[in-house]
Amino acid sequence: MRYTRPSTLAETLADLGQGGMALGGGTLLLPRDAADVGAEQLLVDLQALPLHDLIVDGGFLSIGAMVTLARIAASPLISPAWKALAQAAHAVGNPNVRRAATIGGNVAWPGGDLHAALLVLDASVVCDGGACELPIRNIIEGGVRGGALVTSIRLPQDDTRHSAYVKFAWRAASGKTIVAVAASTTAKNGAPRLAAAGVAARAMRLPDAEALLAGGPVTPEAVEDAARAAGAELPFEMAKPPGEKYRRRLVAEGVRRLLAAVRS
Repeated sequence: MRYTRPSTLAETLADLGQGGMALGGGTLLLPRDAADVGAEQLLVDLQALPLHDLIVDGGFLSIGAMVTLARIAASPLISPAWKALAQAAHAVGNPNVRRAATIGGNVAWPGGDLHAALLVLDASVVCDGGACELPIRNIIEGGVRGGALVTSIRLPQDDTRHSAYVKFAWRAASGKTIVAVAASTTAKNGAPRLAAAGVAARAMRLPDAEALLAGGPVTPEAVEDAARAAGAELPFEMAKPPGEKYRRRLVAEGVRRLLAAVRS
């Protein structure tokens, strides 16, 4: 195994372009790839790069790719508009994992724990220091292209937005996610946004459920209809237990809880 710790983005992209593996917090890369890392594999440590800022600027929350999940979960900059992201970050692993794990790594990882929250918050992903900016949905569906590097995540500021996230896991602490659900509401766009992970192979929006909440008051009856639609609409693509029926019930329950939370 070879190791490098570049101090500039240009050096980093050159190393990644030669097949290097980006190493942020290491909580995802090392468990996944330890068995496959050969003597010639190049690990590219990102710690020296200036990707550690968490700021609100120009109408956006901008989070550098090396910001840890612990910082996101505890940051006073995370307003009620972005609460779903803080809750999702706090729900990942245990305190030791959250102190090491970075948002960039989690976003780039297939099945990342933050994906559902980022979907309902209209997040975008900046790669290669601004060379491209893509909606989070593009990254979830297609991944990060080879040789590219997530450098920051941006979320639009909306003082009328409220959001929330819930995770259902095998254990309350450190449990692996079974199903996760996120929701947000805003006075600007009307109907709540909903997303779920743990039924389909990746996190997805819930357009059928959202449509039932559009154009009218969000009554208890509308919430129940939306919860049932949410539990039914995603394709089932999970190979590991628990089974389809249980996961769909969790999605529906998550929608019920979150709609109550974001409306209160």
